[in-house]
Amino acid sequence: MTPRTAIIALTLLFACPAWSSAADKTGKTDKAEPKNAPVAAGTDAAGKADAKLVFAQQAKTATPPAGDRPGFLGAYVWGSRADISYRPFFQWEFRIQAGNDPIKAGKVRLTTLGPDKKPVVQGEWKTLFNVVSGGTNEFSYRLNCTNPMAYQVEITTEDGSETYLACDKGAVPVPLTELADQGYVVAVNSNFESDEKTKQTVVTYTAWNVGGKPAKGVVQILRLRDEAGKEVATYKNRPEKGADLPPGYVKDIKVALAKVPKFATLSISTEQADTQALAEQGFTGAKDVEVAKVRAEGKELKARVRNGTGQDQEGVIVQIAVQDKSGKTLKTFDIPIGRLGIGEERDIAAELGGASAWAGYETSWKSSSPTVAATPVATKAAPAAGAQTGLPKPIAAQGMTLTPETMETTVTGFVLAGTVSNATGKDLPLVRVQVKVSDPSGRTQELECSVAALANGASAPVRMACGMKDIARMAMTWRLAPPEAD
Repeated sequence: MTPRTAIIALTLLFACPAWSSAADKTGKTDKAEPKNAPVAAGTDAAGKADAKLVFAQQAKTATPPAGDRPGFLGAYVWGSRADISYRPFFQWEFRIQAGNDPIKAGKVRLTTLGPDKKPVVQGEWKTLFNVVSGGTNEFSYRLNCTNPMAYQVEITTEDGSETYLACDKGAVPVPLTELADQGYVVAVNSNFESDEKTKQTVVTYTAWNVGGKPAKGVVQILRLRDEAGKEVATYKNRPEKGADLPPGYVKDIKVALAKVPKFATLSISTEQADTQALAEQGFTGAKDVEVAKVRAEGKELKARVRNGTGQDQEGVIVQIAVQDKSGKTLKTFDIPIGRLGIGEERDIAAELGGASAWAGYETSWKSSSPTVAATPVATKAAPAAGAQTGLPKPIAAQGMTLTPETMETTVTGFVLAGTVSNATGKDLPLVRVQVKVSDPSGRTQELECSVAALANGASAPVRMACGMKDIARMAMTWRLAPPEAD
């Protein structure tokens, strides 16, 4: 089986002036403006108009926040040579979405970072608007600074705080908590010097491991493109000769290339044989005891459990009910765990017995610890079998989007049918799609289906049976699966 790698970072060095902006494209000369003159009319409007176009493109691959904290759906940076005080500035346009928790009493601060990952210019804390749970909004942040190479955004609300990192002006900030359980290497501050006579080029950049774990098997791909964007040459570099890169790794890299064809731009991507995105790891960050990575290995049913309730749990028992394609329960496994501390994760297993062929599962848990009573849910008459219920909104993860089209009730629950679309930028072989469904009472169930040979830009129909009566929340993950797995 061919080893799978995940491309996890991309930095571009554009052949353009450091102070390019929407205002610069008007063709105006750099005449000194009268003292205390306002910013040129249309500059701010032009930047926001450009941001709308960028947001529309980023929406195709944006991943909504899966846990309690908010997440960024779009980011666009523009700048100008001078503000009202004749100081250069850059302005960030952001599109943000609240997670499970609404954004209340929010504040935001932006800091630009240098090649050594240390702060260069730190902005002030600014008030962030309120956003309802799952809602979206847009805001701007202006900072007097030089051309930003990378930046971080800090957000605090009455429910907590999160720090987000963008390793390039064109990148959408990602929450650092999502990188805590993996190595995540990026290349920043890329540059090159070419000698046309000798056809030699020296590429320089800085490698960061911004994840919380060592990064294994790191290979950085240097791609050279001409003015038309066509790739003319590709080179590979293994930092530290392929050794693990520890968390917090920051190092300047220099690569000498021989016999280099004529090119205009450089991009660097990073591949790691051991990297899986957080979405593939299963946990959503919910304030609950979560059960993820449910799978059959040999004669055992295995899973991983996490305590996200915010308090120690005693006498925990996890229940996993495996089901057939119609949602009928084949067998229920009660797996005693005992004490599970705050934030603790643990692998669990049980003998499958005769339940070797199953298509989905439902998870629940109980403990002897007192918990806060759940908010009562108003009861309503169950729809008749075969009726259509309200459709959930589309959900996305890492370039894949699930769009529900029909939701037909059955005697045991419902069957959700729709399409899965591939906007990852590459053709995919066999893909396993997992959907975590929660009902209003907090019960969860994992649904799974497989999609074969999904080309980039293509869609495929999917159909999944669920043993619950209603949907309050859905989250999607996906992973590539080897053909022999089926």
